[in-house]
Amino acid sequence: MNNVVTKNIICQECPNGCHLTIDRRPDGTAGVDGNECEKGLAYALRELRAPHENRPPGAGHVEGEGPPVIAGRHKFPAYSKQTLCEIAGLWGILFKDVHPRTDIEGSPERMIFRIVIEDKRGDDYLLEQIAPPALDTKIRIAKTLQFLWEEGLTWVQPYLADDAGQHVLKYEDGFWQVAPFLKGRPLDRQNYIYEKWRGVVLSRFLIELRERSRAIPFFDPAESFSLKQYICVLVQQIRKYQPALMEQMHPVLGFLEKKFMGVYDSLPVSFCHGDYHPLNMIWAPDDLRAVIDWEFTGYKPEIYDIANLIGCLGMEHPSSLKGDFVLRFISEMKASKIISPLSWEHLLGFIVAMRFPWMSEWLRKADKEMISLETAYMNLLIDRGDELKKTWRLLP
Repeated sequence: MNNVVTKNIICQECPNGCHLTIDRRPDGTAGVDGNECEKGLAYALRELRAPHENRPPGAGHVEGEGPPVIAGRHKFPAYSKQTLCEIAGLWGILFKDVHPRTDIEGSPERMIFRIVIEDKRGDDYLLEQIAPPALDTKIRIAKTLQFLWEEGLTWVQPYLADDAGQHVLKYEDGFWQVAPFLKGRPLDRQNYIYEKWRGVVLSRFLIELRERSRAIPFFDPAESFSLKQYICVLVQQIRKYQPALMEQMHPVLGFLEKKFMGVYDSLPVSFCHGDYHPLNMIWAPDDLRAVIDWEFTGYKPEIYDIANLIGCLGMEHPSSLKGDFVLRFISEMKASKIISPLSWEHLLGFIVAMRFPWMSEWLRKADKEMISLETAYMNLLIDRGDELKKTWRLLP
């Protein structure tokens, strides 16, 4: 393209260190290539906002402001302000501007495009484009969040609906949803895993979720996700494609076969978030604002969310498994009496089993370091099992 100014930089937002190519275009937009997530776009935008000696002619922007829209040419398409204005108008939002520098909580991999926009009253909204294969799932999630909100679960953020009550709307060939944008307080990754108050609020959410979801109409308890079956399929794949890893997994599989696999189908089920861990939360300074990323919600063994949360904290640092966050979380959940004794008996086994979906993710990404860490972590949980159950007061 004529008059395009190109610059190559390395993103410093995370250890991935993506190699970014930034194109400044004559029409005032910018293209970004090489980013694996939205953090790469945010980093590129800061670069674009900085003063440059070589600006493309005709850009028409004040020095230092940068272009109004960033285009990530693989995962993140470009949309003009006019297009975003028309999309927002489907919900009656009077579009004013975009906020591409705003950090957005949650996983960017589950959307084609996400951006924070401001309306003419000064309110902010999160506008998201949905991939067509995920359409039915997104509609069900939107209905679920609306149902839970109407049942009184205030720690969810429903999507907006149009006058016909539809949450997901079509614009040209794309599908979109929008919700009020909640700004969160970033987690202090060194300290949050030990903070007692977080265990209190996250237990309260699960207790309320159990109560508010009893009459949920969009899921069938008979269609409960089987972690046991998931593990069996993954182990077959590891045995076929990663035989060396299989040798390291033998102690883990032996541990699960001893008790967990045999009792799994007897564990009570309940409606669960499905990906319950602190990075899927929007935090206030001393409270929880909202729980996000409901892609894996549905009926699962009742201990599912508890095991995933504890397992994720331990993966951050094993010492957190004995810290105030975990201890208070377990104490509050036990005091609620909503979890059966059978489920508590097999909590440790479930935490170990819950690491297999994470292992699958590292295998998919061919992340050798995380595969090694995950294997070591599962073996650590097993080796310290009795010590942990004693600390958690789960031994008879």
